[in-house]
Amino acid sequence: MTLTIELTHEQESRLQIEAARSGLPLSEYALRRLLGAPSQIPAEEAERLAAIDAAYGALADTGLSSEAFLKEKHAETEREENRWRERIGKRQAS
Repeated sequence: MTLTIELTHEQESRLQIEAARSGLPLSEYALRRLLGAPSQIPAEEAERLAAIDAAYGALADTGLSSEAFLKEKHAETEREENRWRERIGKRQAS
């Protein structure tokens, strides 16, 4: 039987990384995950991946891809840093 599953780019990348870390070919790793076989991922890594999945789920309502969300957050951080630099500069000039 052939099964086709549509994955986002992020999901595909994550699956490829997990397969590589487990030392299995992607197809075998995916089959094991599908059938519920142990993934051979260390507990710490499994927890980290669960946190990433939760973060992706949190992005679902934003309408942004994870890459767009991170770019937006990066720009927001830069704006905030610039505001702080301006404040510090004004205090030093006083």
